[in-house]
Amino acid sequence: MEKFKKLNFGTAGVPITSPSRNLIEGIPHVKRLGLDSLELEFVQQVYVKTEQTKEIKKISEDNEVYLTCHGQYYINLNSKEPEKLVASQKRIYQAAKIADMCGAKFLTFHAGFYLGQDKEEVYKKIRDALEEVKEKLDSED
Repeated sequence: MEKFKKLNFGTAGVPITSPSRNLIEGIPHVKRLGLDSLELEFVQQVYVKTEQTKEIKKISEDNEVYLTCHGQYYINLNSKEPEKLVASQKRIYQAAKIADMCGAKFLTFHAGFYLGQDKEEVYKKIRDALEEVKEKLDSED
């Protein structure tokens, strides 16, 4: 695992002061601002296309800007509705896949809600659902 030598600071998404609101121009702008990182904000959807990932990764490496990612808000791995659980797993998978292709080192998301249930049972259900996503990602490496 990569060790960071210092605390890094960055923006959530492309800064509003960037000449253009896209990652290609936003990443170098983050560097010009004296910051070290940028969070890919996939909070509503994964908006980066597969064909853009190589360029985004190269630009972040060239500018020494670390990328992280925030996944979608529409996730509940403790959903009582099977279709919502599957959709949540798919959203995490999509964000993780694209974030990794962009060179992001971390993915943050809100895994689920208690819904009045026992915390140990909720933890187990969320853990098992995440394990399924991890297995799918690992099988593709």
